[in-house]
Amino acid sequence: IAAEQRRLVEAVVLRRSRIDLQNVTRYREDLESQNIRFPEVVGPELLEYELGELFDLYMFTLESLVNSDDPNAYVGARYKPSAYLSDREAFLKKFGDLFEGRDLVVGQKNNADNMRRLLVTRFESSKFAFETTLNRMITVNEKVIRWWHEKEMVPIQKKGDLMDPDDYFDTESVDLDPTEMGGLDGPVDQPLNAKGLIVVPKSMFEEKFISDVERDTSLLKEIQNRWFGQDSFAGLDPKTDHLVKELKRLQQEMPNRKIVIFSSYADTVNYLAR
Repeated sequence: IAAEQRRLVEAVVLRRSRIDLQNVTRYREDLESQNIRFPEVVGPELLEYELGELFDLYMFTLESLVNSDDPNAYVGARYKPSAYLSDREAFLKKFGDLFEGRDLVVGQKNNADNMRRLLVTRFESSKFAFETTLNRMITVNEKVIRWWHEKEMVPIQKKGDLMDPDDYFDTESVDLDPTEMGGLDGPVDQPLNAKGLIVVPKSMFEEKFISDVERDTSLLKEIQNRWFGQDSFAGLDPKTDHLVKELKRLQQEMPNRKIVIFSSYADTVNYLAR
């Protein structure tokens, strides 16, 4: 059906692909009469590099981030607190309306999986991008830990950066002390502030939540220290070194050529520019 539809509309469609222009005789001959030619596309070419001294550390990092069968691997507990609810019905009764009927458990689990994949893709992108993300995740996890121990609350940030617990009760929209929130049967007393923050009493969660957040934080700090806290590894960057070597080779072959580098992350591009 798709092929038949294409046959019917291709005579009147204005937009043409390169394949159309090269394979349809009248288009090809028209281009040739105007001396117009398309450059030949070659590649992509896979560039491989040796990890050298970083091989064991590289494998440890990947296993720690993606091996879901390893009980000591990263789980992203901070991103899925609803998976640790001790009484789901009580939580939905008090806070369900704030989530507009969404399946919070599924949504937060997907978010945790996405953040784990993000950490891996940042890791694969560049050391600088990975370090930036590591630092940010550690900082946020430490805030969650402080919320738990200092405010006896679990923060759920619907948008933006997670607020520091010291700043929470100074906001214009919230002037409620967590000890005055009332029982589970009472109304929701301004749990959502203008910055999209929902605070939930920690009594609604299993202790495993905070233990997993603390374990995740310890693991991230261990990875951070191994990569960036030791002089023997901090200066090693075989991927960037290999890329620089390849760029120099290409420039020697054709000194006037222009080379464009694409990356999924601006951090990586800025790092290479420096």
